[in-house]
Amino acid sequence: MKRCSVCGTQVNDATNFCTACGSAALVAETAPVQQVGPMQPQGNPQVNVLYGQVQPAPANTAERCDNGIIPLGILGAVLFSLAGGLAYFVVYQLDIIAGICGWLIFFLAGLGYRLFARTKNKASIAALITAIVTTVVMIFVAEYFCVVFACYFELRSYGYSLLDTFGVMPEIFEEIGGEFAFELVVAYAFSALATIGDIIRIVKARKAQTISGQ
Repeated sequence: MKRCSVCGTQVNDATNFCTACGSAALVAETAPVQQVGPMQPQGNPQVNVLYGQVQPAPANTAERCDNGIIPLGILGAVLFSLAGGLAYFVVYQLDIIAGICGWLIFFLAGLGYRLFARTKNKASIAALITAIVTTVVMIFVAEYFCVVFACYFELRSYGYSLLDTFGVMPEIFEEIGGEFAFELVVAYAFSALATIGDIIRIVKARKAQTISGQ
């Protein structure tokens, strides 16, 4: 369309004179030019759009490798593993190989770590190491207390209290140290067999997170 510059009347493009005033001062109308600025990302937080180019957002490495608050995680692992240690003690009294409770101790230690450390990352390397160390220590402590109570039941008829039994344990271990070590090795072996699958799974998940975060 054309527009008359004198009276402003719109006329067809094929017309050379204004149909209203007869003026030949006709000018072609043009559509206003809109300036397009940088495109803003909409809807997908994982994509950054800048000047028409789509770029992947950087991986959230902090979330993927989050170990949480490590000191609190260690505290949680110890507290939760105590329940596993108690189960170990009870199973021992039933004359069952208490080492089967090693997986329970390992699981509870990992769960306690994640809850107290406030992290949901099940592949946390700090949680894995803490769970392994806590399991080793808790099995030793549980086995020691099992032996102490077994000795106490034998010595109480001689007037020994539980505290007295703890006091004479060094002398007792000179005689039963080999048996204690054997039971401890068996307990660790059963625990290793029970937890090796979980450890491998966590290590693989950790490796996958590291690769995807690069």
